Amino acid sequence: MSPDEPSTTRRAFLAATGTTAVAGCSGPLSASGSTATTTNDETTSEQSAGNTRDWPQIGRTETHNGYVPALAADDEPSASAETTVSGSLTTPTVVGDTVFVTRGAPGTDGPEATLEAYALASGERLWQTEVGDGEWTQETSPILLDGTLIVPQSDGSEVSVHGLDADTGDVRWHVSTAATRIRGPVAASSHLVVTTAGRHPNQTGESPVEATLRVYEL
Repeated sequence: MSPDEPSTTRRAFLAATGTTAVAGCSGPLSASGSTATTTNDETTSEQSAGNTRDWPQIGRTETHNGYVPALAADDEPSASAETTVSGSLTTPTVVGDTVFVTRGAPGTDGPEATLEAYALASGERLWQTEVGDGEWTQETSPILLDGTLIVPQSDGSEVSVHGLDADTGDVRWHVSTAATRIRGPVAASSHLVVTTAGRHPNQTGESPVEATLRVYEL
């Protein structure tokens, strides 16, 4: 990540969220024209997403169905506000009137990762909290579960999982593990599932290389 990276606009990541939601609306339609869920698993998954338009984690639900039944296929996404930030952004998490995103950007002492909250209607930044720094950072999209924002992050030497208050950005808890890479966090039934890999010197790539599926009780 370098200072020469192009800045990312909030218009771009909000549009990406809308496009994902619209493109995924290919499920069966009811007589009223709304998308219908057809299995118990899908119904449970929808309930876990909260508000019918919320997108609380990657793929929206723990089954990663990737669509919003409340949006018809002909709904056209539009940008209501625009905010320019430096660095790179993860896929946003949208819940109610707030957008949550993890941002990586060059800092005074090296790369930094921050978790940030923005007002959906105005683009105003509500708060930001640093969640990592190091020789390099690997950020993942935040997940909102029961009022807590959960964001795993790697600084190249260890993987940390942070839990923050969604209203204030205050850190409630964090845990760390000896790994260098993280993939695919999923939250369901008060548990967080993450895949970590590495546990070897990142600079040399020396063995042993190890991948682990980790489950945290929240």
